[in-house]
Amino acid sequence: MIYTHEEVNTENKAIREWNEQLFLANTDKLIYRLQNLPHDCGDWDCTSKFLSANSCRCMRDRFDNEWELQFFKILLDLYLELKISKAIQELGIVIEN
Repeated sequence: MIYTHEEVNTENKAIREWNEQLFLANTDKLIYRLQNLPHDCGDWDCTSKFLSANSCRCMRDRFDNEWELQFFKILLDLYLELKISKAIQELGIVIEN
């Protein structure tokens, strides 16, 4: 896809403004998000998604800034590891190192 300099500049400006917001971890909001996973719009023709990947307009609407998004991803990884470990233990599978 071909995008104009204006579209690229607009997207870059939006990301800069998004990242200027202070990140204060809100535990209740993060727990809610772990239980109700946020996702992008799924529109593969979205200019914002193409230019910004995971920092697209959809994700900027759901997270206060890039730090919050990255922190959420770390929590999600930990949450999934715990769920998988628990399921393996319940099945009685022994994993040797």
